[in-house]
Amino acid sequence: MNRFNPAVQPVSCPECHTGSSNMSERIQNAGIWGTVICSACSKGFEVATAIDEMFVLSDHSAYSLWTGGKLIFRPLTVTSGKTHLIDIRGIFDEVYLISPAFEKIRWLAGGCDIKYLQQGYVMVSIAPFPNEETVTLKGGCFIEGRTMTQPKLSSWKSVLLKAKLVMHESPELTIILAVNAVDLYIEELTGCEIGSSRPGSWSKAIKCHLNKSLKELIHHRATDIQDFVQLRNDIAHGRDYLFRLPRKLQRSEDKWLEMRHQMEDPTAFSPCSAFALRNALAIIRCCQRYIDNGKYIGVFV
Repeated sequence: MNRFNPAVQPVSCPECHTGSSNMSERIQNAGIWGTVICSACSKGFEVATAIDEMFVLSDHSAYSLWTGGKLIFRPLTVTSGKTHLIDIRGIFDEVYLISPAFEKIRWLAGGCDIKYLQQGYVMVSIAPFPNEETVTLKGGCFIEGRTMTQPKLSSWKSVLLKAKLVMHESPELTIILAVNAVDLYIEELTGCEIGSSRPGSWSKAIKCHLNKSLKELIHHRATDIQDFVQLRNDIAHGRDYLFRLPRKLQRSEDKWLEMRHQMEDPTAFSPCSAFALRNALAIIRCCQRYIDNGKYIGVFV
């Protein structure tokens, strides 16, 4: 099979963050709410939880799995100092992520610039090398998005996707959008308008609709949900949020704030933004799991 087919991309274990394509059949048989034993660490994980964690970490194929979208690979040979176009016209209505995959590339400062053009092309520009040497690199790009024939995402999922897409550049916006996504999900689910007294207004609406409180559904994450909402409120009102965070998260965020401008990794993100995404995803996942009541739902579409 084509190794770039999203249907055979491994779902990564949320514990050890490894995946294997030979687990795909087990994952498909288990379905979204099923449990699979990781072939690497031998721990069991729920497939839905694993896909959510992949989405937070921007793992390969995570966007196409989480949105039900499409992942394609387009081979490309590039030459340093030149711009190249990849034609994807007629495939995607929206492009979520483009990931370069070139062999033996020597990254320079701003060495590879990739942009999606609304006309239906991916533009790949490779900077010239300092010694004016012309270098040819073979590889290509993985492209994830929503195809022309797929329905648009629900409003809450669209907002949560936007929260993820701005995570690296605007972590504060990610946190606010993550709360907004939960508001939208619960409003769509229950028909109740969510007030500002979160998480109480969330719990009240869920209790009326599912006869279960939010605390009953999320169990051990109740404290995290309180911290998640408080984090959003502090940021929205321009207050210092660090001192309210759990100690471990506070240390991680403080270190990230000190180092963010020195980091060369463009995929590095704020621990607080990841914390917000994980909690938003957990609330939605727990509600949906209860609604589906263990019903089999296939993973790969």
